[in-house]
Amino acid sequence: MFDIKVDLRDRDVVFDPSINFNKQGNGIRNIIYKIVDDFISIAIQLPRLDTNTGDYLVEIKDQF
Repeated sequence: MFDIKVDLRDRDVVFDPSINFNKQGNGIRNIIYKIVDDFISIAIQLPRLDTNTGDYLVEIKDQF
């Protein structure tokens, strides 16, 4: 799912793209947080079909 390049430089391990957050927004944590944010956004926007009130945010939090 992710393509990460690993370089060994002077006893340091360098990942490309970065595993942490970065300013460009292409770090692995940036991508994962964006995916989770999209799931939560969809859960908030879809109305419940079983009770006709509320949304699916409770289920997303319970099953996360």
